[in-house]
Amino acid sequence: MLKERMERVKSLLVERLTDGMDFVELGQIKEKGIAPLLTQWLTAQAKASLEREQKRRTDSGLSYDHPRVKVILERLDDVLLDVTMFPKTQIEQVVEEQIRWETMLRIRPVEAMVQFFLPKEGTLSVAELVEAFPKLPVQAFYEAGVKAYAAEHAEEVMDRETLVGVLQGIEDKELATDAVELVINAATTTLEFLKQRHAEDGDEIDLDIIEHILNYYRMRDQARVIKVEQMLGRERLTLGQVRRILEMTGHLDEAGETETEPWSLEAGEEIGRFGENEGEETLGDEHEGDAREDEEEADEESEEAESHSPGVEESSEAAAPVGSRVEEEEEVFDVVERPEGVLEKRGDEKEERYFIRKLFAKDREIYEMLMAQLEEVSVWEEAHRTIRKFWEDHGIDAGSKAAERFTSAIYAWYSDSP
Repeated sequence: MLKERMERVKSLLVERLTDGMDFVELGQIKEKGIAPLLTQWLTAQAKASLEREQKRRTDSGLSYDHPRVKVILERLDDVLLDVTMFPKTQIEQVVEEQIRWETMLRIRPVEAMVQFFLPKEGTLSVAELVEAFPKLPVQAFYEAGVKAYAAEHAEEVMDRETLVGVLQGIEDKELATDAVELVINAATTTLEFLKQRHAEDGDEIDLDIIEHILNYYRMRDQARVIKVEQMLGRERLTLGQVRRILEMTGHLDEAGETETEPWSLEAGEEIGRFGENEGEETLGDEHEGDAREDEEEADEESEEAESHSPGVEESSEAAAPVGSRVEEEEEVFDVVERPEGVLEKRGDEKEERYFIRKLFAKDREIYEMLMAQLEEVSVWEEAHRTIRKFWEDHGIDAGSKAAERFTSAIYAWYSDSP
């Protein structure tokens, strides 16, 4: 969806800049007053051409030093800038690059800023960093943080690693202050850029944009909730709805538990890479597997005092379905029917809270939705298929302790005698 939005913005901007013509003058583009960064880039291209022309004059055998000639040439140069022609194909290419860069600047800002300030290996003084920041359409806290850093490190010269550390430190401070507002502002500015107009709380935004932003800022639980919304068939929510979801879904994960995704748009692969070389690491590399297992182990140790699901007997018969894995496509079950009245044995409130937190991204509605489906099923084989499909749809490890514990609790509905 994000890619389609970017394509629509590209078509809109190209049409507005060229009016359908195959060639367009720089002066005509300036008069429209749209896409200022793009206009700056085209102006720089025209000035480079003009400088080559001025050098040609200097190297020629003619004299351009006469006062009358100088006056004429100054006027001529102004006219030459305005009438510099750009073909539509070049405009399209520049617009596409600009949209990709500006979108990334809002969704994965540090990566984009590093590309802007240090496109190749090199260094950058703190003074140069402060001077360049006003050119970027980023949230104000980045510029404020850089100025605060410059006040203490005015003479410092930064390489890429130092620059990334400074910018991420500024992000972390803002995340600790008001993470929800940070994400909403990032989403709002992204939407405003893609729609090319002011955005309100009632405006809808694509959920994949929100998911990108949440993953980038390491808000794993919130990103998981958005993923569930997508699994349920929703493609977009209003900014106000997103704000309420974020406010209701807990606190930030610890910084070490990152679950960011690489910048995955095909056209954005090159700009999304932190390093220039093919083998270099990207800021979006995922290392979540070990962290997730560690988290589960820690939670399980802290909750060992909690009892297992009521009605689940520790017998080999009850344990059999727990050991089964989602990966096995064909499984053979004895027909085990659910006794009448067993639906009242859904477990205590503590058990439900455990499942909702560990398996349902803290969303009770999703938990209740699955339970309602299971309550309509009278045979264990069908119930197990329902559970298995839910794990697959939501990317849940069926072999995790929480998933096995949930499966055992549901199996108890069918194994208990009336």
